[in-house]
Amino acid sequence: MSRIVNRPIHVNRIDDKGRPLAYTDAEGTEHRITDYLDEWREMGDWIRDEGERVMYRVLTADMALLELEHRWDDAWLVYRVFD
Repeated sequence: MSRIVNRPIHVNRIDDKGRPLAYTDAEGTEHRITDYLDEWREMGDWIRDEGERVMYRVLTADMALLELEHRWDDAWLVYRVFD
């Protein structure tokens, strides 16, 4: 199961491909990404003038399975959490 959460995060470090290596959540906890399981691009809502976003399915050091979203406006979100 999974749930969409759309929580803003601060990406602390990225690799040479632009993928996040670690991020800090709203509570100030840093999460290190240990594995990239998938990556894809999606188009936003054109009527709202939203651009492309890059999605990453990742595994963190504390064994959380998440989807992270990097939006056209350079915002980062935890988009989905898997149970």
